[in-house]
Amino acid sequence: IHTHTFTQKMPLALIVAEKPNVAKGIAEILAPGVRSSATQADYVRLYEFETPINGQDWSIRLTAVCGHLLSWDFPKSYQSWHSVPPSQLFHAPLSHIFNTANSDNNKKIAGVLQRSIRGCKMLIIATDSDREGENIGFEIIETCRKKNKSFVAKRMKFSAVTRVEINRAMRNLVAPDERVSDACVARQQLDLRIGCLFTRFQTMRFQSMYTALKERLISYGPCQFPTLGFVVERFRERERFIPEDFWRLSAKHFNEETDTVTFFNWKRGRVFDENVCLLFHDLCVEAEVAKVVNVTGRPRDKYRPFGLTTTEMQKIATRRYRISPADALSTAEALYQRGLISYPRTETNKFEKSIDLKKLVEMQRPHTDWGAFASTLTDPTPRNGSASDEAHPPIHPTKCIAAGALKNDRERKIYELVCRHFLACCSRNAKGRETKVDIKVADEEFNAKGLQILDRGYLDVYFPFDSWKGKVIPLYAVGDEFVPEMEMNAGETTAPKLLTEADLLTLMAKYEIGTDATMAEHIRTIQQRQYVNLTHSHELVPTNLGIALVNGYDAMSFAVSVSCPDLRRAMEADMKKIALGATTKEIVISSGIATYERVFSTVQREIDRLDIAFREQLGPATGAPSFVPKTVCTCNLCKQSPMNLRRTKGGKFFIGCSRYPDCRNSFWLDNLDNCDSANVSCPRCHSTKLSLTFKPGVAPAYLLMGSTTLTACLCDNDVAHFASSQRVSGFGTANNSRTTAADTTTNTHENTTTNATANTNSTGRNTTTTTSGKRRTNNSSDNTNRRGTTTAAPKRKKRTQQTITTDDDIDDLINWEEIEEHAQAQPQQVNDNSFNMDDYMDMLDDDDDEEEEE
Repeated sequence: IHTHTFTQKMPLALIVAEKPNVAKGIAEILAPGVRSSATQADYVRLYEFETPINGQDWSIRLTAVCGHLLSWDFPKSYQSWHSVPPSQLFHAPLSHIFNTANSDNNKKIAGVLQRSIRGCKMLIIATDSDREGENIGFEIIETCRKKNKSFVAKRMKFSAVTRVEINRAMRNLVAPDERVSDACVARQQLDLRIGCLFTRFQTMRFQSMYTALKERLISYGPCQFPTLGFVVERFRERERFIPEDFWRLSAKHFNEETDTVTFFNWKRGRVFDENVCLLFHDLCVEAEVAKVVNVTGRPRDKYRPFGLTTTEMQKIATRRYRISPADALSTAEALYQRGLISYPRTETNKFEKSIDLKKLVEMQRPHTDWGAFASTLTDPTPRNGSASDEAHPPIHPTKCIAAGALKNDRERKIYELVCRHFLACCSRNAKGRETKVDIKVADEEFNAKGLQILDRGYLDVYFPFDSWKGKVIPLYAVGDEFVPEMEMNAGETTAPKLLTEADLLTLMAKYEIGTDATMAEHIRTIQQRQYVNLTHSHELVPTNLGIALVNGYDAMSFAVSVSCPDLRRAMEADMKKIALGATTKEIVISSGIATYERVFSTVQREIDRLDIAFREQLGPATGAPSFVPKTVCTCNLCKQSPMNLRRTKGGKFFIGCSRYPDCRNSFWLDNLDNCDSANVSCPRCHSTKLSLTFKPGVAPAYLLMGSTTLTACLCDNDVAHFASSQRVSGFGTANNSRTTAADTTTNTHENTTTNATANTNSTGRNTTTTTSGKRRTNNSSDNTNRRGTTTAAPKRKKRTQQTITTDDDIDDLINWEEIEEHAQAQPQQVNDNSFNMDDYMDMLDDDDDEEEEE
């Protein structure tokens, strides 16, 4: 970075904009002709100049970030889909890391900020004045605090990169609003947890079940799914629709004097019985004469539009120009960054009195296409709505630029839309006079309407986007009579039309799904995921996958389905409360997690309904659901993280700590053909019981009791002994005093390294524990007991294999006298829980090994 030498010592301030183009615009306003220097970060330049702030001269460094500098993500131990149960993402720790969208460049930008903040007494945040901009501002503050903890943070609030707006913002610096940033943080964290959790769950399950989905990401989002739900619901309405025949009457009058034909519509509208309509038709034909019973005329206005909001701009661009909502918004942002229009992300449709509309209108007078109309607006008075986001005015032009000076056709169209809409809003309503004529034919009432346009008003400039057609009818007077031509027409009710992108934006705005800045992205996402297709007529049609997802979740017993907008609507309301200080982000995050934990619990319990919906739309599954890790208990070694039931690629089961590699506690279940959570808590140790299917010939009959599958907890030593080839005596939990094989390994290793002599057990054999959990016995010419005295090894007959089927068989096999002797030799192990048949069997195995070696 090239530093600039100033002639006098002045306080130093750093200004950081949200985008490089905005930084360039601010520099040209505050210091015309200032030069910039390159930085090591792509697209980011550094400007240095002097400018007064509140009457005092300051030395300024001005640079920019490229959107969000940081983002939230899970630690590495939670990023493996097949290692962590999805439900653990609800409470997994989150890290604030460099935004993964462009991590390398964001690290370089952070370096630019940290070098530039050195020596600064003030940091001025010049990001967009919305929630996202406020949050980016606090990311900048967090990054700069690492190198300078003494600066004061201030905020510029502006809605356009114009001289008036920037100078006003510099005169009225305010403190950053952490509440607004917290609202953004709460949404980011909830969306991350909920989206990742459901996405992993859906994707892992259905990728393995359907070959066609093997490479597909079946994503879920709290805004994405209600958006998909709107499309599927309209599709269902069309599918359920049954057309119905109807009939209606009309009276036609041909006026020879004016050579015009007037159609009178039946007041009844239509009937669904042909014979009834035919009866009325015959009555009218028999009457022959129609009599005018009423003629009314009234002035009528066609109202000009409100101020332009983001959603309205996207809807008009989609309908008129066939530009997608996302492309319309990105184009508007490019125009804003070059200072041609105001900030395009706004929910406000009314202009404040402080805005100089006359000056903005006069600015457009040189334009060749609408300059003449702008010249007629000597006293612009806008039509204001009632919506306001308290941050930005409606979208409006800030500079006049010729169409040829814009980069491409899309920019020309969006700029034209903004300019024409602004001038129309500041113009006058179109005015006309409507005439209504009522007639009677055999006591049946008919009417006709005519419209005479007197003043086109705003339509003279807004004609590409709106129209108002007049309809001329002859003059009628009360009492006039004529002979009408009666017609009876048949028709059929039509199904509701599929949603267009503009229709979908309207529904999303109505039910508050997403924000004005994110709605377009949600629509694009459901298309990219192939949940929805866009037809040539720009209608949205759900795919079989999209229908299966919505049908499956709708079939579950939620109080409110995840495809309905209510859950997200409530969440958005909570975000607004955070921004207003009515609640905190911690409360909202905790409440949101609790809500979706209940939702996910229902999904796991009723997953078969989702499977049925997939089968109905995609056909029979071609494979089985993939194994999903399950939480069993809290790690008894590190006492911090859950122990998860997992399956290797080779099909072996084991239970391991989720803090791996920091904690390597594990318990292998390699004697099992299958294992899954039984979703039942053990009353003894409070771990989750498992559904165990043993390999043939591994488990004794007394354990299985005639069944092939056993539901049990691994705190049962018998179960743990036969489930693992390690033959450990039990699986410990945080609530159980036993230790796992990993504990034994760790403790034995520590004892071995701290003592010069080998450990000796009570039976007189030196024993160590290998990393696999198996015992290794070291023979000695003599045996030493715990008191150090030498005893002769007892000789006994080697055991033979015996099939155990009854309690008598167990009594025949077990030598209770040896058990008593063994217990007396190890009195410290005698309690109600620690000694059982596993200890005895291990002792016998060790004796057998010793006799074989001798």
